[in-house]
Amino acid sequence: MKQQPKSQSFHEFMHELMADEPADLASPDLSLDEMIPLTNREGRTVRINVETWWYFLEVLPPRWMSGSAFAFAEGDDRFRLFWERSGQHFARQLTEEQSDRFCQLTGASRHH
Repeated sequence: MKQQPKSQSFHEFMHELMADEPADLASPDLSLDEMIPLTNREGRTVRINVETWWYFLEVLPPRWMSGSAFAFAEGDDRFRLFWERSGQHFARQLTEEQSDRFCQLTGASRHH
């Protein structure tokens, strides 16, 4: 992803992150253990099943949440963004730069 100007709004940033065509990985045959590694492919949006979305929502407190979107991270890791749209669930592993920008725009902390 190209470097974004500092004046970019939160909504513009989120739209850019969520605009990618997702890889269709929400097979009901995939177990949670099979689905989790698919969510950490940097810079790629993946469609996930609802069980995986709930797992990440509940395993640790979200670093940020708004409506059905939330950011997950363990320790100082890069953020993983999750959202629901039209009954489908998605995940995107943010890059270092995207995670830092996300924190600037939301006030979320990378350090936990």
